[in-house]
Amino acid sequence: MKKFSSIIIGIVFFCVSIINIDVCYARSTKPNISARSAILYDVVEGKIVYSKNIYTKRPPASLTKIMTAIVVLDRLKLNRKVRVSRKASLSQPSKVYLRQGEYYSVKDLLYAMLLNSGNDAAVCLSEAVAGSEWKFVQLMNKRARSLGARKTHFINASGLPGKGQYSTAYDLAKIMKEAARYPFIRKAMGSKVHTIRRPNGKRIRLRNHNKLLWRYSKKVIGKTGYTCAAGRCYIGYATYGSRKMVVCVLNSRRMWADTRSLLDYVFGRDNSQIVFINKKLHGKTATKQIQRALHRAGCNPGKIDGKFGIKTLQAVFNFQRLCGLKVDGIVGTKTMSKLRKFM
Repeated sequence: MKKFSSIIIGIVFFCVSIINIDVCYARSTKPNISARSAILYDVVEGKIVYSKNIYTKRPPASLTKIMTAIVVLDRLKLNRKVRVSRKASLSQPSKVYLRQGEYYSVKDLLYAMLLNSGNDAAVCLSEAVAGSEWKFVQLMNKRARSLGARKTHFINASGLPGKGQYSTAYDLAKIMKEAARYPFIRKAMGSKVHTIRRPNGKRIRLRNHNKLLWRYSKKVIGKTGYTCAAGRCYIGYATYGSRKMVVCVLNSRRMWADTRSLLDYVFGRDNSQIVFINKKLHGKTATKQIQRALHRAGCNPGKIDGKFGIKTLQAVFNFQRLCGLKVDGIVGTKTMSKLRKFM
């Protein structure tokens, strides 16, 4: 009888070990999103995968700068030098504190606008294109209409709040789809950090506000936005294999969680985020203990080196299934209580 039981257990361990983890998180139920408006749009298939109030007009905050970048690149060369006006230098934050009379290239100003969301850079670029921000806004609205964004109206190039500035999740998805056609926009938005120089040689270090560049395994370029009226907003362009998705959340209480939930809905659960959580929870010594316990439990964690990687995560998934625990990959209180029996 004992021999028979051992054979059954061995078969179970083998079957679990060959399961593709991504299958466990395949799309099943729709994600619970805190954002007041959200959309997930499949660019390749041309269909909406998820929607929530996608036609409701809302303040777009700094997502406005996506359209600003499109209009600028339609009309200016990247190496053109642009003078900072007094109006641009006095822009409200967020800004990179450009000084009146300084000269910067269009390329540098676009980096400042897309990574650090510099309102001063946006104003500077708008004036270079049209002579004034007001005239530039007319170009923005015309370009938006050409893309079919009919429920969108801009009043400035930066996204700062004001009466009559609005868009929808649906329209912003169309605008982001168009923006992804521009190689420079993709390159800039995909940069974690960048450095530009003032005319006096001093450096302005830029850091992308898009945290998914650090904490998501799939490639997601995008733009954040926030004002009191708009709440926290994000729009991104995600690629994974042959799939291309536009994701947008407006007025979200949990912006990054909402965005990841939507992307996980189509791509499968993101294991890199789970690894990141476990690394925060457990240091090197504790991770070694966990790895040894997993090994003794028959779940191979790979090399016992105190490094919580994908192989160790795979072992945690297997262990949680065998113990009847919630299979989330996180070594929390319940999982640790079971693992202690093997320590």
